[in-house]
Amino acid sequence: MEDPGADSILPPPPCTLEPGTVVGEYCIEQKLGDGGMSTVYGATHPLIGKKAAIKVMSPSLSADAGAVARFALEARAVNRIGHPNIVDVFSFGRLSDGRSYFVMEWLQGETLYERMWKQHGPLPMPDVLNILDQICDALEATHEKGIIHRDLKPANVFLCPVRGRPDEVKLLDFGVAKLAERDASPGWTSAGCVVGTPEYISPEQARGKDVDTRTDLYALGVIAYEMVLGRQPFLSDNPADAIQMHLCANPPRPSILWKRIPPRLEALLLKLLAKNPDERATLAEVRATLAALRPTVTQSLDRVDEAPPPLPPPSRHRHAIRLGVVAATFVMLAFAIYRPAKLRAQRLNVEPTAAAAPVASKTPAPPPSLPAAPSLTPVVGAAIPTSSLGSSALPAVTAPPSETRPPRRATHRARKRHHDGNYLLDPFTR
Repeated sequence: MEDPGADSILPPPPCTLEPGTVVGEYCIEQKLGDGGMSTVYGATHPLIGKKAAIKVMSPSLSADAGAVARFALEARAVNRIGHPNIVDVFSFGRLSDGRSYFVMEWLQGETLYERMWKQHGPLPMPDVLNILDQICDALEATHEKGIIHRDLKPANVFLCPVRGRPDEVKLLDFGVAKLAERDASPGWTSAGCVVGTPEYISPEQARGKDVDTRTDLYALGVIAYEMVLGRQPFLSDNPADAIQMHLCANPPRPSILWKRIPPRLEALLLKLLAKNPDERATLAEVRATLAALRPTVTQSLDRVDEAPPPLPPPSRHRHAIRLGVVAATFVMLAFAIYRPAKLRAQRLNVEPTAAAAPVASKTPAPPPSLPAAPSLTPVVGAAIPTSSLGSSALPAVTAPPSETRPPRRATHRARKRHHDGNYLLDPFTR
């Protein structure tokens, strides 16, 4: 038996909009991106061919009145600013399933996060100054309208290539922006509620305090630090540690990471990251520093401090000096090898000294085999022939081998006193 209420139960509409789906005046072409709160599609106007991006709210949040109000607030905040460096929103509506959407310009290019990820290090300084200058323009227009972004980060900075000119910057995602009117923030961002991204959050925003425009300047300092030095000021592997470091830790001095950083740029980065909002740099100070750095910063100002200078062209004179240095080095090495070898040879040829056995007398006794020599009366001026002495008077005595070497010079530097009072020759002194 069929359920009488079966016909009244309709299948839920698909969450993903397929190509060809008509949303307002536009026809969906493709899916561009997906987030926790919304999905972005690329679409085209079928009549005039204008391209647009359609941001559709997530189905899980469509029943939340606060989330719907926040989604509408983003579209209203962007239209209130109306600046070339802010993404343009020009339509708002609801789908048949009740999900809210708004239509904005379809940007071609990449986010600052993607650019830095591909760079794997610091960005070129001309690009850094150009991007920071345009972000300052966008923040200045935003703050003049009484709006605080509160989620400034590289993923929300879009870079659009322009032929013949530097990249054009577009500031995105005002989903957690704060408007001046109190009734425009329905409960989601009341005091004590923390919003933002942990890696770029200001200390006062991390504490859940009521923030002002200076919280965006702190996030700008983190972005500038990362573009200039190729890393964030605080490195962590979890959001809690990142927030804790933003609250308590001091960032590494930029000159430690880049020794040749201009002092004025280093001072600006540290001032933007001040924990106390009253000590933080203002937009006017940022603009003045960028203007002062622009004439002095060129593409050749790299962050590789250890790179050696270019070698001079070779010449005949330099070649001769180089050969002389090499020859002198070989001579010194040969001498260093020969001298220890000579000392080792002398140490091996030295006879046992008197310290090896006790000394009975300082004057050694004659050998027992030799007869006593006859007493001879010296005759001055007379030559005594050796034949008159006879062959048996003085037998031939062969000197020991040690006496064949030239005698050592016993100087005061070459004599050492033994513990028993005798003086021994230093075997290593000649």
